[in-house]
Amino acid sequence: MRREPAPWSAYRDLQAPYGFASFDVVPAERGGTTSITVTHYGAAAGSATYTPRDRFVMRKPLRHQQQRDGAAEKLTLARR
Repeated sequence: MRREPAPWSAYRDLQAPYGFASFDVVPAERGGTTSITVTHYGAAAGSATYTPRDRFVMRKPLRHQQQRDGAAEKLTLARR
């Protein structure tokens, strides 16, 4: 078995130690893509107020679009 470093797995946000992520899926966008927007919300210790801390979008061509174009599957990542 091969192991790779995963420094992200030990990341701690001391300013907002509590959080969750939401996922918004758009199955078919104009232009022949599908996307998932991920928003990370965080809250300070003892607070019930969660605010957006980070957001990014994962996007790739629709499967039928890939087959028609003969394109290999490709995922793009964009920060918002």
